[in-house]
Amino acid sequence: MAVPAFRLRRRSAIGALLAALLPALPFAPAPTPVRILFIGNSYTYFNNLPAMVERLAASGSPSTPVTTRLLARGGATLKDHFENPAVVAAIREGTWDYVVLQEQSTLGGTGVVDGRVQIRDPAFFHDNVRTLAAEIGKTKARTVLLQTWARESAPAADAAALRSAYGSIGKEIGAIVVPAGAAWSEVRQADSSARLFIADGSHPSATGSYLAAATFVAVVLGVNPVGAPAVLRGRVIDIAERVGADSLATMVALDPKTAALLQRVAWEVARGR
Repeated sequence: MAVPAFRLRRRSAIGALLAALLPALPFAPAPTPVRILFIGNSYTYFNNLPAMVERLAASGSPSTPVTTRLLARGGATLKDHFENPAVVAAIREGTWDYVVLQEQSTLGGTGVVDGRVQIRDPAFFHDNVRTLAAEIGKTKARTVLLQTWARESAPAADAAALRSAYGSIGKEIGAIVVPAGAAWSEVRQADSSARLFIADGSHPSATGSYLAAATFVAVVLGVNPVGAPAVLRGRVIDIAERVGADSLATMVALDPKTAALLQRVAWEVARGR
């Protein structure tokens, strides 16, 4: 069956119009994900903090695609990581935009005085940061220090000691410092019912990890977490370092009031308020 000539001319005219318009249309390639390597221990792998960072970055303002890799072992110090060839090899891949260092919760110390775990002199921690930062400096990545929080029953002096230890070495080497511990202190003062710790008074609950992740995206990526989802889904990592197979498991589910508080504090801490 022959196609009427007017249809052919119409199709030809439409094709010519599209050809004229298409070159003028802006081409917007998908943004390249920010690549982040996390090096730490249970304070980072509990509740899968890196996955929370990915979800919050993607849903924040502005939306930022992030891919992460986690190298963590329970109780590990940064010295332990530097002595692990696999960790050094991962840094040397040179594919990261940021490499995150999270030291053992008492800066590598295990001393107990009067039944209380003591914060170690920061010299040990600082030496380990300098060593790893030197490796990171051979690549294009920025060094990020994830400042941890004092234990639930610790005096205020412990939180101050951690802030000082991370802040001083961060300034010395030009690293980005994520003041997650400072955000924890702010939230605990604002709402004592916010459960940031699990029962051991040391490790983060899912709520605590959410706060750390929100502070991270605000400081490192400039993403405002205010208004981000209160429920995040992804692979859960349990206390035994086992990674769940279900990528749609619930990592954290906050009530709206708590979510709003954590998001606001994270953003204010990131802006130095």
